[in-house]
Amino acid sequence: MALGSIMFGIGIFSQALGTMASINNAKAQANAQASAYEAQAQMAEYNAKVAEQNSKLAESQASAEARQGYENMQSMRLKGAKAIGAQRAAAGASGAVVDIGSNLDLTIDTAQLSEIDAINEYNKGIDQAYNYQIQGWNYRNQANSFRAESQSYMNAASSTRASASGSAWSAALGGIASIGNAFGQTTTWWNY
Repeated sequence: MALGSIMFGIGIFSQALGTMASINNAKAQANAQASAYEAQAQMAEYNAKVAEQNSKLAESQASAEARQGYENMQSMRLKGAKAIGAQRAAAGASGAVVDIGSNLDLTIDTAQLSEIDAINEYNKGIDQAYNYQIQGWNYRNQANSFRAESQSYMNAASSTRASASGSAWSAALGGIASIGNAFGQTTTWWNY
């Protein structure tokens, strides 16, 4: 009979150890999952910072492209003025009157073509600047998306850590119920 009591005690003790192991396992799994969520949150936050930096670079590039377009426009106007000056000098050197007739038409045509080229250069710069502005806007949206993702992972980590307590309590209650069931099924333990 003493052997039965010892075996019963060993059984209860092993169930208690199993319950403790279940509690520790539930906590360890929750902590591991929470740590994984936190690592993903950190990666998402890093990606957000990279996207934000890319946005700033794109905005700087947009400004540079607009400035370059303006400078190219001015350069084209200067080339046109030089071409007109050269045409008028050549006409004047040949003895022709430069302000009437075909010489005037040539000057007007050159001025118009020069201005069209200048405006085209300016528009190319503005178009490039706009493309970079759109790129910067996309990077800002991407950064916001990464920050939302990071927050989501942090919330999941917090929730997982909070649920670890519930899992531990559930394992503890399950173990206590199992031990109680073992007491209930044993009819002779109180005789010893």
